[in-house]
Order: sequence, then C-alpha cells, then structure tokens
Amino acid sequence: MTVEMIGGIDIPDRARYIRTFLAELERIHSHMLWAGIAVELLGFKTLFMYIWREREHALDIFEMITGNRRHSAMNTIGGVRRDISIDLINRIEGKIKVLGKKVKEIEKMILEDPILKSRTKGIGVLGKDNAKKLGVVGPVARANGLKVDIRKMDPYAAYKDVPFDIITRDDGDVYSLIEVRIGELYESIGICLYCLDVLKRIGGPIKVDVSELPPGEAIGRTEAPRGELFYYILSNGTNIPERVRIRTPSYMNDYAILHILPGYTLADAPIIIASVDPCMTCTDRCIYVEDVRIGIVKKTTLMDLSREVCGGSI
Repeated sequence: MTVEMIGGIDIPDRARYIRTFLAELERIHSHMLWAGIAVELLGFKTLFMYIWREREHALDIFEMITGNRRHSAMNTIGGVRRDISIDLINRIEGKIKVLGKKVKEIEKMILEDPILKSRTKGIGVLGKDNAKKLGVVGPVARANGLKVDIRKMDPYAAYKDVPFDIITRDDGDVYSLIEVRIGELYESIGICLYCLDVLKRIGGPIKVDVSELPPGEAIGRTEAPRGELFYYILSNGTNIPERVRIRTPSYMNDYAILHILPGYTLADAPIIIASVDPCMTCTDRCIYVEDVRIGIVKKTTLMDLSREVCGGSI
C-alpha cells in the first residue's frame, strides 16, 4: 500500500474488497489465538482447546482462498494475486456464519464465568491518561477509552465504504481487553460478510499493471490486529527501496507493561503481560550504550546482544 502511494497506483475496487476481507479474517484469527492463550494462562485448558478448534474455521478459509493457512501472500503491488469465485464465496459465507455462532458460545463461556471474571476484573489497569501518554494503540488503547482505529481515522482498502463500529471500554483492565477483542470479532465477521456480498455484485480486474516506480517517499498505516502498523518507505526509483522503516503495534504497547504490573500479585503477572498481546519478535531491536559519557552507542538486536553477552551459547 505504501509503495502504491509512492507510485500513485489506484487499485481496482474488487482488489480493495478482497484486501479488506482478508485483513478482517486475519483479525479474527489473531483475536481467537489470543483468547485461547489468555484463558489457558488462567487455567482453562479445555476452553483454550475449544477456542483454537473454532479458530480453524478462519484458517480453513485462508487455505481455500490462498492455498496457505497463515502466510497468504495475497497482496501484491497493484492489487491481489487471486480472485474469489462465486462458488467459493458461497462456501466461505457458510463458514463465516458458523464462526459467528461459535463466537457467541465463546463469549458466554469467557465473560460470564465467575472465576474468570474474578481473575480479570480490576486487574491490569492502565488508565486513559497513561494510555494517552504512552501512545498505546489497538485494543489496548480502545479498552482504556480511546476511540482510535486507523480503519476509521485514515481509511484504506475498502474501509471507507464498509459499515462497522469501533469497540471501546473505559475500565482499562484485562476484562475490558477481553470484551473489546470479542466485540471486534463480531465486527470483523460483519465486515467479512459485507465484503463477500459486494464481491458477488461487482466484477472487474483484481490488479493493475505496474511498471517502474518513481523516486519519492510515503507513509502507510493500517489497523493490524494489535493496532496501528506504520510503514515509511523512501524510493530511489529502482526496485530496491532506499529506506524502509516499520513500527509495529507491539513497539508501542509492550512498554505499557512496565506501567501496568506494579501493585499486582505475581500470580496476576502472566495474564497482565498477555493482555497487551506482546509480540517479542516485533520489538527485537535495541540501542546498546557502550559509553554514556561520550555517547558511544551501537544498534543491534536483542538476539545478537544475547549471543554476545553469553559468548555465542544461545
């Protein structure tokens, strides 16, 4: 998308709706994956397996459309790689509707369980002021009363034409984060069904031809399942960019853990840490200060730094 902005490339409507559908299917998969891990950390192993079993519906749809369960490789500069036939749309609709029914069952089992409530209500509160100060994004921001969502604030793909609500809560605890993500499951299912309905009615190509890209720069933002995903690309006019800068949602959210944990018990730590859905590989970058007096620093990754400190034993 960011490369398309540099090249002034306008993708076909059909590609916009396919991209939107796949983005929401990714959100469904991600939120259900998180929900399973969250309840497992609270001791609900059977519920964990049940949630992950139903998550398979989303992965099945990915495989039906793209041939892959996880890394779909569907987006390409100028559109998408594969179309979705009417027959496939009808089959996918059935699976999405089944998934909607299963989400209702999961919602009841999680949000109405007294033990689960006692382990999450009032636990791991960040607060609206801290959320603003730290610049958290995605469900973490929305569970703390911030109505932020790139799909509404800076629409891309087909989001400006798709009806959906931003789910927010004000308490900012782990329970609120669960509520927000479950609410977003319903919204994502609705968006998926809306996109499939539109794809039944519109035709046209799924991509446009792209030749050479001009020199230039652009910033692209999307609402990934964890929050705002930021790309900066500087093009020098060749097929190799001069510079690429990526800021993942976890880069903003993980730091909030330090502000949430103090004051809670050790037993609460696993679910509090998991509540922000941290992705450690998304934040594998650091600056190593060799001499603070004269400002000697070097950029490295946490893995390389660990190998250096441990003598290559990792």
